[in-house]
Amino acid sequence: MRSFWAGKRVLVTGGTGLIGSHLVELLLENQAVVRIAARLQRRNVSWVQTYQDRVECMPGDLTEPDVCEQCCQGMDIVMHAAGKVAGVPYNLAHPADMLTTNLRIDTNVIDAAQKVGIKRYLYISGVTVYSPTVPVPTPEDQGLVGLPEASVSGASWAKRVGEVQAQLYAAEHGMEVAIVRLSNVYGPRDDFSETTAHVIATTIRNVLAYQPPKIWGNGDQSRSYLYVADAVRGLLLATEKYPKADPINIGGASEITLHELVCLILQLTESDLPILFDTARPVGHPRRLADSRKAQSLLGFQPRVDIKEGLEKTITWYRTTITRAET
Repeated sequence: MRSFWAGKRVLVTGGTGLIGSHLVELLLENQAVVRIAARLQRRNVSWVQTYQDRVECMPGDLTEPDVCEQCCQGMDIVMHAAGKVAGVPYNLAHPADMLTTNLRIDTNVIDAAQKVGIKRYLYISGVTVYSPTVPVPTPEDQGLVGLPEASVSGASWAKRVGEVQAQLYAAEHGMEVAIVRLSNVYGPRDDFSETTAHVIATTIRNVLAYQPPKIWGNGDQSRSYLYVADAVRGLLLATEKYPKADPINIGGASEITLHELVCLILQLTESDLPILFDTARPVGHPRRLADSRKAQSLLGFQPRVDIKEGLEKTITWYRTTITRAET
């Protein structure tokens, strides 16, 4: 049976990042014609070189409207995976930057898509839109209830506004828009930098550098993590089957506490480093687990990679790619 994606001309913004690069690979497997728009960074240049004969690459700054319009020309579908992403420390220090930069990128990309006549559009949101006060597991109708977690307020408000913006473009211009709220995504080609990495990448980097991992709080806060291969499979399903401008959760199937997560990484790396706890730091949501029944019902989506297997794959990639490159 011919894939929905076969022959479709697809623009992936942020196509060299964690989500975007895996999205590109899955689109190529499904015979799509792929263009990526991204600012090339040192950590992803080798990946771009691997696919340079199969993918059209348009480097550029998506905060510039003209760049976005050039990237959208001639495309059938836009999958918007670009944005400024960072861990809690950076979010705490730069909430205005996280808000304004992401709003500028979101506005430029969807406006460019509309202007050149693209109908099918994917907006990638996240579970950070949810308030700490909402029920857990959290259904989609809680997306605008209460205030987002203060430690990531800039990024969270940007995603909330981005969702509403996508809905209004669909209503006014007849665009077919999929809106996906992803859980915490991790995996190979994640951002492992000291200033912007999230908790899994930060912990793996520290442990493999023989530095004790650090936990903010006592580690009882729980999260649901989604391996990147599962995440991009969900994004393709949502874009194909549910472009209804109606948010849909795509997340992991279970919770794990931060303490359990760090202990698992120590176990998988065969490390006996001590864990350092900083109880003066903010801990964010006490629990965060999205209700994914809607995705199961409408898309037939269920995650295939559990946290142990996903961490094993990520650690192996880091050891063979990043550690080897640094030696």
